[in-house]
Amino acid sequence: MMAPWRGSLLITAPRSAQARAAVGVTERHQPAREGFFAGAAFDPPATRAALTKLTAPVLLYAGALDPMVTPAIVREAAPLFNGATVVVQPGAAHFP
Repeated sequence: MMAPWRGSLLITAPRSAQARAAVGVTERHQPAREGFFAGAAFDPPATRAALTKLTAPVLLYAGALDPMVTPAIVREAAPLFNGATVVVQPGAAHFP
């Protein structure tokens, strides 16, 4: 189960995405990794419905070279929001 604070991008992400996100995490970061992937009561259909009701502007921002949250994933998530704006920064990855 994925942490609910990660937002809509991981609502439909497979477990393989979780495994990819954990690659390279050292043992000293184990508590953070366990907390990130801790189980939670999470209802994807209800979350999707709630996202369409947002009235605030939504900006979905991705780095063109991000291997974790790719621009394609961000573009796929955009319709979950009412009028979301997608910005892809050329040459940027997940971390500056």
